[in-house]
Amino acid sequence: FQCVNCDAPFASGQEVILGHDESLYCMEHHAVLCGNTCSACCQPLLSEYRIAQEAKYHPQCFVCFTCGDELVNEFFEMGDAVFCRRDFELVCLPRCGGCKLGIEGKFASALGEQWHPACFACEECHKPLMTDTTFKFKTADGAVFCQECYDDKHSSKCSGCGFALSGRFLRYNELLWHEECLVCNTCSAPLADQVAYTHGKNAYCKDHIAEQLMAGEGCPDGNQPETTNKIVAGSHGDAVLAKDGQLRNAQVGEAMAAAIKFAHGTYETLSQTIPITDPSLSSASYAAKFSSQFTCELSGFSVSFEFEEYAPAVFRDIRQMFGVSTPDFLHSMSDKPLTGGSVGEGKSGQIFYFSWDKRFVIKTLTLAERQFLVRCLKDYHTHLQGNTETTLLPRFYALFKVKFPKEYPMRVVVMHNVFLTPDPTIRIHEQYDLKGVLDPKKRRVTDKQRAAGVTTLKDLNLTEPIRLGRLAQLFNATVRSDCRFLMDHGMMDYSLLLGVCKSPPDAEPVCSRLFTWQKEFGGVLASNPKTLYYLGIIDILQEYNLKKMMEHAYKTSLTSLSGKDPSHVSACQAAVYARRFSAFLTAKVSDS
Repeated sequence: FQCVNCDAPFASGQEVILGHDESLYCMEHHAVLCGNTCSACCQPLLSEYRIAQEAKYHPQCFVCFTCGDELVNEFFEMGDAVFCRRDFELVCLPRCGGCKLGIEGKFASALGEQWHPACFACEECHKPLMTDTTFKFKTADGAVFCQECYDDKHSSKCSGCGFALSGRFLRYNELLWHEECLVCNTCSAPLADQVAYTHGKNAYCKDHIAEQLMAGEGCPDGNQPETTNKIVAGSHGDAVLAKDGQLRNAQVGEAMAAAIKFAHGTYETLSQTIPITDPSLSSASYAAKFSSQFTCELSGFSVSFEFEEYAPAVFRDIRQMFGVSTPDFLHSMSDKPLTGGSVGEGKSGQIFYFSWDKRFVIKTLTLAERQFLVRCLKDYHTHLQGNTETTLLPRFYALFKVKFPKEYPMRVVVMHNVFLTPDPTIRIHEQYDLKGVLDPKKRRVTDKQRAAGVTTLKDLNLTEPIRLGRLAQLFNATVRSDCRFLMDHGMMDYSLLLGVCKSPPDAEPVCSRLFTWQKEFGGVLASNPKTLYYLGIIDILQEYNLKKMMEHAYKTSLTSLSGKDPSHVSACQAAVYARRFSAFLTAKVSDS
């Protein structure tokens, strides 16, 4: 009567276990044979034990990873380690910018720090500035204020009513006014967008300044009344605005950077989409939308705007696929104002901005394009997951809508910059927009157009092969795979953006993350002759819709009647477009 493993006889009253093989074991060796051992000391678990992260521990072995104290009542997990509450707050949690304690649950991201909702409060009245639905604050002298306290202590005042100015205002006679407060001294008609006349200390419209002169009340200095040019509404502070009162491009870039900085982290944390361990994305993640209103101080003026972010958890996952962390993203997008704001060379008329470090391109979208992207987002995300290292599709990193007062909403998508180079000395000598359309009239940039400033060349300007060598077959396979996705979703009118550097650096290329088409100086290096290529498919959000169907029918008929090849018509069915695009690139790519 003994243990079959250690041959030790069982003592009277000793617990004995009958194993699955119908043999008798002592408690210790049965635990060892069944794998019921402590993950810390590897000794058998004979009585009470603790479980964490699917591992078992003796009570005395279940200790805090940092301080070594035994964890009795509660513990907290992070990665493969467990902590007591004190060390979990010290080591794992972000620190509140107010109380300096660890933050669990909801928090606000602002001014480069994280805050407990109760700690992010007005400096003057101590009212919390963050709720479940709003997040509004003003900054001055390094402190934050609610709107009321800021207006009382820091805001400029209207010369008419004495109340604070916010948003649009009028600057007249070296004073600031609300639009409704600057009126004709006789008829009280608003003088905004009018030619005003100064007579003494008063302002008059053009109809009533004559009455003052006819009454014999001449100017004190005997001169004629002073004419003030057309009064145009401006924005709070000394900001210089366009003549129609709208924000200039530079101000839009600054406002959008502030919106992303203050709103991006806030929406995600308020919606609880950034817990310590991210949950798997659900179908609701692709349709999620978070919106709020903000008022921010920007270079001496105040601007209010509405901000919406679409599917933040999905786009965050896409950024992480391509090695872009949220801190890196916010650093590029919001540490400095966005630059650019010019209309691209294409026919779309969309406006392009850049992050200050040129890492990201921000492009405005039409309502139809934004809706189309949201509809296709789940399939787009799945395609990227399966082809992360090789896909040429644009990497959409965020989707926003910004609405400034009295202006149309701006829908923008944030993408990676195909022409981003790690070495600022690398110069892209030629850039092409390739569609696979061989219309000699529309797909060739003439010398006259180049002299006028057109820099992006087209299909018929590309006379040299794209020498990808051993990557040629992979490139062709990738184009076919990406085109199949685009075709299945009815996308057309896209292009391959190609940049050519004819004098790449002689140094050995170094990359931190090796995606196939960015392995060498951010591109693909050809050896004979030595050339550096930058590649990426762009403009994929045009759907073959009713408008494009009508365009195809009209242009095909027109082309046939003139005796030209109708296959050169750019607008065509998605399947035809994909085959033509793929065939053109296959013919242009060389494996030599």
